[in-house]
Amino acid sequence: MMKKLFVLIALLEMLSVTAHAAAAPLPTNFVQNIRVQFLVVIPGAKAANGLSGTVNKLTIGTQATIQAIGLATTNIFSDKAQLVGVEPLYYFTNMVVTTNQGKVLTNKYVYGFPGNPAFQIRDENKVVDVTKFIAFTTLSTNTTPASFVMNRQGGYASYKSYSIQSIAISNAFLTLSGQAFVETDLVNITVEPGVVVWATDDYWTSFSGVAASSEGNGVLQGVLTGTYLRLE
Repeated sequence: MMKKLFVLIALLEMLSVTAHAAAAPLPTNFVQNIRVQFLVVIPGAKAANGLSGTVNKLTIGTQATIQAIGLATTNIFSDKAQLVGVEPLYYFTNMVVTTNQGKVLTNKYVYGFPGNPAFQIRDENKVVDVTKFIAFTTLSTNTTPASFVMNRQGGYASYKSYSIQSIAISNAFLTLSGQAFVETDLVNITVEPGVVVWATDDYWTSFSGVAASSEGNGVLQGVLTGTYLRLE
């Protein structure tokens, strides 16, 4: 009898641990690592007689962008600092009912998807919100083609979309603005059995626009990427 009691207690403890694990809080944010690489062409020297002129070419990368925002926020960042997008996650439950040998089975699947991002610069333990310096807009709101395949649980097996988006990074030391053709690729992250976060990696190709800096005003072209970093 005592042996059976010990077994029963052990089973109850296992169930308690399982229930506690299942009740663990779900991630609340999808975090993207944002990287930029722009070529800026600005006016150079001009001959005194006006018969000839040159242009200068500048490269603006992620670290230069971070340092410019750092100046605007009176922060000094190391070379390890990252520019990230932090998107809040929203969850919904999909109940799937199936019949097997006359038995009705109901399975629960929970899916999370990201909302509009805030932007931060993270440098080890330092976190600075820089959302006010960055604005983006989807220009093709009525025309965003997508190819996708869904599974029977209501999730996405594959997804890719195409759009035109604009972005502006603006502060007292550096201003970039333009638009690009954007491809998004599905990122499926399994949080735990039955719980999946849908999100995307974003690739801004053929980016073009204008730039203003201490070196002068010019036109720019380049790429911008936002790729999955972690869930928090």
